[in-house]
Amino acid sequence: MKIDRYKSKKFEKAKRIVIILHGYGASGTDFLPLYNYMKTAIDDAVFLLPDAPHPCDQTAGFGGRQWFHLDEDMSYKNIRDGLDTSGKELFENIVIMRESFEEYGDSIPFENIAIMGFSQGAMLAFEMIYYANFSHIIPYSGLFAVKPRPHDRTEYTNNKILIVHGDDDVNVPYSNMKHASKNLSEMGVYNEMYTCHNIGHSISEDGLKHGVQFILK
Repeated sequence: MKIDRYKSKKFEKAKRIVIILHGYGASGTDFLPLYNYMKTAIDDAVFLLPDAPHPCDQTAGFGGRQWFHLDEDMSYKNIRDGLDTSGKELFENIVIMRESFEEYGDSIPFENIAIMGFSQGAMLAFEMIYYANFSHIIPYSGLFAVKPRPHDRTEYTNNKILIVHGDDDVNVPYSNMKHASKNLSEMGVYNEMYTCHNIGHSISEDGLKHGVQFILK
């Protein structure tokens, strides 16, 4: 997995990591504008912008990436199968990443790692509640594909999640935000919702601002 690193400013020891997971058909560097927006406010972090491990089925030859294959109908089984594999793979890479910061000091604990994701990257961000207690998880325009019973619960209930969604989203319908919140609440996971009005399938400046504020709480 290719991972680009960016620092907020010059410091001897980072206090936190912010991981930004891109959407289907994109790449890590496509989210450099998010880093440029956040680096001043979150000035004690290393930002990691990984590329998904697989070439995108729909952008073959044009450099786009995907975390897992998506069927045209985006069925629950298709998404769950993809997350079972990609979630494990991402977490294994996070374990390696957090232990490879000798130049910034000691390894950074999971409780100091924030994860942001957009679209397919948001699905993967939701999935991380099954792996560890992170400081903050912020999915934008995503859906939460709960694991089937009896594995639908998580022992990592100290995660704090801000779900951000545009109410004009036609790619991943806005209704997914309330479904995600309901499922998370039933699992005992703290979550907040934020609606970006008149916004489609994208990350608005307003939504990004609230994400930064959430991380800094």
